[in-house]
Amino acid sequence: MSTLTTRRHDDPAAAPTTDAGFADLARARAVLLTTYKRDGTPIATPVWLIGRDGALYATTVVASGKVKRIRHTPRVTVAPCTQRGTPTGPVRDGTARLLDPAETATVLAAIRRRYGLFDRLFSLLNRLQGQTEEIAIEISPLSPRA
Repeated sequence: MSTLTTRRHDDPAAAPTTDAGFADLARARAVLLTTYKRDGTPIATPVWLIGRDGALYATTVVASGKVKRIRHTPRVTVAPCTQRGTPTGPVRDGTARLLDPAETATVLAAIRRRYGLFDRLFSLLNRLQGQTEEIAIEISPLSPRA
């Protein structure tokens, strides 16, 4: 993964990506990340993100359900949404990958730069609940089928 840099969420030139749909998502304030249970049941959660090099990056606590579901089913969908998770645009199919600690540190720093005080408040709430370990998720667009 290359070094991640971000611009303000309202910057029209934010986060270059190669997939037009993911470029639009990279400019969103939040996306609705849908992961799938083993039985195929979809579970949607709003997440903050950054975009870089054609992919989206989000963070979550290691013990979250998203992490468990991605470990067994990397297929996901993403759509722009409000902070409360109401979709505001089209859904895109993708593949999720959990990142190693070094990559996670880079993503965490970029998320903190983008979301500032709000991110620090949510991190504090997680720590107060005993959830201190975070992991980053890379979401890539599905490759077009030949």
